[in-house]
Amino acid sequence: MARKKVIYIISPRSAYSWNPGRKISSIIALWSKKYELTTFFGGDLINPNVNKSVQYGNANIHKKSYNNYKILEPLVHTYSEIKDIIHNIKSYIFLSKKYHAENFSLVWERSSRLHFAGLLYAKKYNLPYVLEWKDNLINYKYSLLKPLALYFEDYKCKKADKIVVESYVLKDMLSNMGYAPEKIFVAHNAADSKVFKRNEIEGKTYRTKANIPLSSTVVGYLGSYAFYHNALLLVKAAKIIRDKNLNLPVTFLMVGDGLDYTKCKTFAEENSLKDDFIFFEPPVKKEEVPNILSAVDIAVLPGSTTIISPIKILEYMANGAAIVVPDYKCNSEIVNEDNGLLFKPNDEFDLAEKILELLQNKELALNLSTNAICNATVKYSWENTWGLTLDNILDTTYENDK
Repeated sequence: MARKKVIYIISPRSAYSWNPGRKISSIIALWSKKYELTTFFGGDLINPNVNKSVQYGNANIHKKSYNNYKILEPLVHTYSEIKDIIHNIKSYIFLSKKYHAENFSLVWERSSRLHFAGLLYAKKYNLPYVLEWKDNLINYKYSLLKPLALYFEDYKCKKADKIVVESYVLKDMLSNMGYAPEKIFVAHNAADSKVFKRNEIEGKTYRTKANIPLSSTVVGYLGSYAFYHNALLLVKAAKIIRDKNLNLPVTFLMVGDGLDYTKCKTFAEENSLKDDFIFFEPPVKKEEVPNILSAVDIAVLPGSTTIISPIKILEYMANGAAIVVPDYKCNSEIVNEDNGLLFKPNDEFDLAEKILELLQNKELALNLSTNAICNATVKYSWENTWGLTLDNILDTTYENDK
């Protein structure tokens, strides 16, 4: 039997084939094993020769000076929307010309604001269309084209044969907006357990290089200092733990950069959190992340959105750290009392208590980390999340062909 042909359209202007990110590269590698996969990256259409180094934990790569002026925001958003519309038209023309003779079994489009070239292409050739729906694409108050952007988000959801989201929270949200729940599939984020398998030797090497005592319990956060990660909360929790004078051998490690970095660093300095107690390290190449995580005993996600559980949590779990994450419904779809601890969001005192619980109960920390590895390796592997989702969609789409 011939393999089914799928085209995966990663539509954003910022999406490049040379830097697909860990998630998209994992999905592409997985789907290519079973299906004849074609990919289209929106950014390649603009500049296929760009090749910049993007570091893990760097939230400054899209920072522009004009974003500091609130009065300009509507114009900035409008200009960006116009660029999206032009890019969408170019994408549709490209797809129609290059793949006019292809007989795809499925068109899967990763959503982006004012982009629906994949939908137009699918309808032109009467092909099943899957919308990988992304939340928060239009999260600003004013622009000239915001009503149009909202209209097309609704249009894509209505016309899609299937919709894929990353949490049951999002499925419920879309269902409550009137979209048929039976066409909405949930594919949680995942992690590659082989890539993130704990390497004790590399972990010790990193500690030695960073001057972190091998005898210390390391509480770590790896990621950007974007507002939704609330990195300052972890620094505040570190102060609370320090102030208890429990003489615990603990070190805090924060790797990354971003808008809130200065706030974190300033708070640490103002409260005399010494450099040998809390380490602030710069962003690193994504290839270095698994080895650095191997130096971490307790991995903390100080903040997240309320609608999806980020890949970061699954990477923490796969690496074998005991995890502490905000108690949002989306996170509790993955993290429970058997594989991690949930703390009250935005509460540095509760976060500190959860960290202390793990610092003082090594058996609990070990049990949680062992279960987390098992969950990340099996239940939340890419094969059992995004792999099965594509299988199920194709099975339901072509069930009469069996």
